[in-house]
Amino acid sequence: MKKRKHHYIWQFYLDAWSSKGKLWCLRESVFPSSTLNVAQSRDFYRLQRLTEGEKKYIRFMIGNSFPRDMFGLHSDILARHTRPFRLEDKLKELGVLDEEAQSLVDKLINDTEEDFHSEIEGGKAQDCLKMLRLGDISFWENNSLRLVFLHFLALQYFRTKKMQDKIFEANSGFLKHEAAARLDIDLARMWGVTRQMVALNVTKSLYYDRSYSLVLLDNVSDVSFIAGDSAALNTCAFNGAEANRLEFYYPVSPRFAVLVTNNRGGCERDVVGGEEVEKYNRMMLDHAHEFVFSNNKRQLDNYRDYFVQDRVS
Repeated sequence: MKKRKHHYIWQFYLDAWSSKGKLWCLRESVFPSSTLNVAQSRDFYRLQRLTEGEKKYIRFMIGNSFPRDMFGLHSDILARHTRPFRLEDKLKELGVLDEEAQSLVDKLINDTEEDFHSEIEGGKAQDCLKMLRLGDISFWENNSLRLVFLHFLALQYFRTKKMQDKIFEANSGFLKHEAAARLDIDLARMWGVTRQMVALNVTKSLYYDRSYSLVLLDNVSDVSFIAGDSAALNTCAFNGAEANRLEFYYPVSPRFAVLVTNNRGGCERDVVGGEEVEKYNRMMLDHAHEFVFSNNKRQLDNYRDYFVQDRVS
């Protein structure tokens, strides 16, 4: 059976804010929910059949715009995305695409990217997250684990509904241009492929730039770090426009959050109080798309007017 609830925020991640299987959520109101029923959308990661123009355009980016040493990895992403459709076409050509075969192909189309994210999250990235929840950042000194965590973090930044909706919004304008029809490309249809490629490019950039370090924010106040449905955010983007510098902020529990930053000079633990926690929570409220999460109902009650009004305006 194919998976229908595709989570764009990992359930295991949200477990850090839950108690007895429930966490507090703020949308238009504050309500309790299981992690199963929030930050998910039906068939969110379902693959889209690319046109020949779109495949040609992506291959051009792989060969000319993206890092040359990433050619093989990017080509593998494109091949994985198009494989179910090539299988469907071959079975159709052979005249054996019966109802059972079509159902299996449809499952591949629906589950391939969802399974990819599950595989990433179920591996060493989960070990890193478990360590961070205990206030342990020692994995950063291991090159292999640092690479795993950076890839995981980049995927969390690009995989969300908010990021996809921004691409779709930009696409609505792009489709009005003559080039869209001439090249036979749709940015929204390509996003399922290109978001994974862009995440890899960011991973490589951060990994080889040794000025970046991991800073653990240790919250000693009675104010919890909150989470959002855009879990990782770029703190440098809070100046009214996307900044050309990158500093990831990623809360991992009510007590701990991390920064991946080139503004500190080395790995460290930074003890933060209520005022600093509120600063990061306000960023999360501003950055969230539809939901924010906490282990504390009263905290979300206090944020409700600001969060809802910000989306109305």
